Amino acid sequence: MSMPSRTLDALMLDYSEARDDERSFTAVQGSVVALALTGVALLGALANEVADGKRVPPPLVAGAPLIILCILAYGQVMGALAVLRSFYMRSLEREIRSQLELRDLADYPALRALSYAELTVSYTTLARGRGFGRFMALMIFVSLWLVFGGLTLFLALWLTPPWQIAMAVVYGGGALTIFTDTVQTNMRGRSFFHRQVALTSRRQSGSMLPSGSPTPAVSKKLLRYLVLPRPDDLVKGLFVVAGIAVALTVGRDGRPAPTAGALVLFVIAVEWLVYQSRYQWNDIRGIAEDAQAPSSAQRGRLPGGAASVPASLLTMLLRLIAMGWVVALGWPGEPRVSRADLVLLIAVPLIYGVGIAYETIRHTARLAKDSRWPNLLLTLGVVGIGYPVRFALGWWAAGGPTWNLSLGWLLVACWGLGLLFVSLTWILEFADHISSYVDGDRSAYRVSPTILSKPHLLRLATLCGIRSETSDLTGSDPVDGGDLRIISRTRFRPWCPWTVGGAVWYIAVSLSLSGLLDAAELRLWPWGLAAAVMLTLPINRRGGLLSNLAASLVFTTGVVWSLWITAPTGGLADRPAAVVTLFVVALLPSVLYLNFYFSTYRSTRAVAERAIRTAVGVLRWLALWFVGAPRRATAPTMDVRTDPKPSTPTTPPDNESAAGAMADTAAPADDQPVGDAVPVPRQAGNQSLD
Repeated sequence: MSMPSRTLDALMLDYSEARDDERSFTAVQGSVVALALTGVALLGALANEVADGKRVPPPLVAGAPLIILCILAYGQVMGALAVLRSFYMRSLEREIRSQLELRDLADYPALRALSYAELTVSYTTLARGRGFGRFMALMIFVSLWLVFGGLTLFLALWLTPPWQIAMAVVYGGGALTIFTDTVQTNMRGRSFFHRQVALTSRRQSGSMLPSGSPTPAVSKKLLRYLVLPRPDDLVKGLFVVAGIAVALTVGRDGRPAPTAGALVLFVIAVEWLVYQSRYQWNDIRGIAEDAQAPSSAQRGRLPGGAASVPASLLTMLLRLIAMGWVVALGWPGEPRVSRADLVLLIAVPLIYGVGIAYETIRHTARLAKDSRWPNLLLTLGVVGIGYPVRFALGWWAAGGPTWNLSLGWLLVACWGLGLLFVSLTWILEFADHISSYVDGDRSAYRVSPTILSKPHLLRLATLCGIRSETSDLTGSDPVDGGDLRIISRTRFRPWCPWTVGGAVWYIAVSLSLSGLLDAAELRLWPWGLAAAVMLTLPINRRGGLLSNLAASLVFTTGVVWSLWITAPTGGLADRPAAVVTLFVVALLPSVLYLNFYFSTYRSTRAVAERAIRTAVGVLRWLALWFVGAPRRATAPTMDVRTDPKPSTPTTPPDNESAAGAMADTAAPADDQPVGDAVPVPRQAGNQSLD
């Protein structure tokens, strides 16, 4: 048999099988329509029962339309396959006609043999059809969706808001997806077929054997990222908790205290839903500059780069929808829409508004590849606003006054602390771009040109007196900037942002304490001013370690003096919570500065992940010890007959210090295995900038 004959036989066989599939599809299509109409009828009966006032479980009412949605989705999948089959059959017909050199039929001069697919599509097409077939297809499609949508909406009106939101998300999203796919496959069938052919061509050119691609690992990282984009930033929720605690302690605005469950749900919604969605948006905008970072593979940003953007955007949307569901939930003991719910609604524009302002300022510097002094000052001013926003949200949710002077000073203090956090973090990030010392001068650094994607870091280093030059050449004295304790090597300057932030904290918080604690005799503002002045004195040449310690000592002295003065009148002696608060306020800036002072950029990454791994290792060691299973480091046993000396059991090493969990900048302990836990390698994480 000749090669052309064999090719023609293969084409004819393929065409015959396609025709058989076409006949089967006609039967399936009729069954789908029948099932859909039956489901709509049953849904109408359910709607009638609900309208008559009969008690039907809400899950049943909300889930009943899901069956019809699944039938419609299956029908659309079968329809898309029918479109592909139609184009393929028409292509086969044209190829067979060219092989056989067929002419027009004798009875119909304009009609060639093997033109069945072309003939039927001219009547059923929705893209270019003008006849009755197109009209009937559209009428069936629109009528079915109108009836389904109307009944679903009617059922939703009889449910509570949480169920309504769930139905809107599921059925609205499902209907939009099916409708979009219907338009793509029917109205734009040629483009749809062309894309599928191109995809098929790429797949045919590749091997069907398993590849060693890192796709599974990327997918696993992406899944972890989508669940929790910035785990280290969850610790910033302490500002929300602090706002709640202060508002509950100093009194509310004449309102009853919210329930504990409602406040816990509020904190989760703010941090895990709203803020994490904002971080996803930041990561999407920063894909290009993150890819150029020295530790881009370990930064923990959006895995997969631009290919993962659609999944991240969808997760962002789902987070915001879930936030709306939290607002609609009626917590036991709370009104339908509580004050915490209103504050949660306000949180979205506040949080995203700060993010938009920050990204706008950064975008200006990014385009110019330079952050001029006004741009740097604006960046530093905006970047610390996220911390007072968190505190204010917690304060308002707990029923604190909408505004008073004490709240204003507290917000200023939180801004100062935020400025301290971020500026110290940015200096460590600047150090990560250092490749070597300038030849012959170990007080100056050669910086990689990748820092030009973040020009504010370069300008901040100049402001703090760090001498550097940008070059892609590594000098004769190389250094790994990611492991460089650059803050301890930086010449002290009183106008460094972290020094300014600490001074603002001491002054603002001392002005607010007497009003918050309702202790008029508590006059701490002179001590706060003295601490701020002490913080700016150049006591030591490098860093600001002694200045920070001296400032804390001065303010602590003021706290002790004030407690001693007020003791005879009762004062704060019988209020231990207030006393503890005063000492925390006095020590917080210095504790945080000390943490940064002895840290490197890499030691401040993935704090949450390392803490979790350490905890899991300890728990695993304890479990193995409890059941007496063999371990890598087992305690020696004692045989009372031969060895009277008792042995010392193996104990797990100390956990990492969590002193720097605030602001994601804890200096890690040595990563040693616990029991037979696997040693944890150092990894770079992700740092939020608000």
